[in-house]
Amino acid sequence: MFKILAYKELSTEKCLVEASREDIQRAVLPWLDGLSEKYLRNIFGPKMPYPIDEKYILDSFGKTEKNTPFLLKENHNAVGFGSVMTQIKKNEKISWLCFILIAPKKKGKGLGHLLVKKLISHAKTLHPDSIKLTVYMDNIEALNLYPMHNFRFIRCLNDGKYLMKLKL
Repeated sequence: MFKILAYKELSTEKCLVEASREDIQRAVLPWLDGLSEKYLRNIFGPKMPYPIDEKYILDSFGKTEKNTPFLLKENHNAVGFGSVMTQIKKNEKISWLCFILIAPKKKGKGLGHLLVKKLISHAKTLHPDSIKLTVYMDNIEALNLYPMHNFRFIRCLNDGKYLMKLKL
């Protein structure tokens, strides 16, 4: 008969936490170094200064009355970033998922799916009438990801983006 002396489950803890300006500066900005201009513009849009302007990124990502930035953490290390922005437009409360980004060294491990799922869960706690996002036409990874989470294409916008809406 064998006796089990010790057993440790090999799992990783992943959680979504609100991000401070310092968190963004410490964790997210380094991910952007070395990424191509085209890749960055697919995420942040054509108005983003290139090379990257730290103040622009921090001002765009930071917490405001309408925007809450989040880090996806794995074993206390930041591996993803995204924001949930709230907007009231024509008596409709909209939660927008914005600036979704996975650390370059962590891509291809399903973290994008997990981040989107957790951002949707948070957005739903705000009781919106709808959850929307926009995605640039060249961002193939995102165009493949969002429909897997029940986002549907609504229309093409004039600035090279698709508007997508989650069916609630």
